[in-house]
Amino acid sequence: HVPGTLNIPYNKNFSTWAGWLVPGETELTLIVNAEEHDITPDVLSRAVRDLAMIGMDRVTGWMDKNVLHAWTESGHALASVTQVSSPDLEARIAREGTVPADQATVVIDVRNVDEWSHGHLAGAVHIPLGHLLEDLSAGHDAPLIVHCQSGARSAIAASLLQRAGFSNVANLTGGYDAWVANGQPVEHE
Repeated sequence: HVPGTLNIPYNKNFSTWAGWLVPGETELTLIVNAEEHDITPDVLSRAVRDLAMIGMDRVTGWMDKNVLHAWTESGHALASVTQVSSPDLEARIAREGTVPADQATVVIDVRNVDEWSHGHLAGAVHIPLGHLLEDLSAGHDAPLIVHCQSGARSAIAASLLQRAGFSNVANLTGGYDAWVANGQPVEHE
């Protein structure tokens, strides 16, 4: 992705997360993958309308995924978010048992309070997505792994953290659901 972009999928929660995570006065350019979505003038106008309905009326335009090629052709590097599987995270946590606390990976659960109380990864820090940047106390170089229920909100969280300058961010592939499906341990409130 282009560094500094915020990954908010256009789905039923698009305007909720845009309204919560993007300052209202921000000028926006939408980047869309026309191969994954049926991007028609109607869909684009709905996205712009959805943003306007929450006071975000500074949409300057849209680009398709060709912007990624143009970005690299102009000499700029793309950014990415490392994906970590449940077994890899479990192994990493086991290896870090002797690492000083200030150097250990911080696992951040960005789900809501109800989801958290029904089960969460042992040792995870709970910060709902909408409060992530205001409640996060980790340093910008700290190794962070974010997760949600299935991976959608954590993808938003990873892009938000990178945009805020956190340099060592990863996403738990499949989220809490994958963790549970792989039989990894959980805690309950």
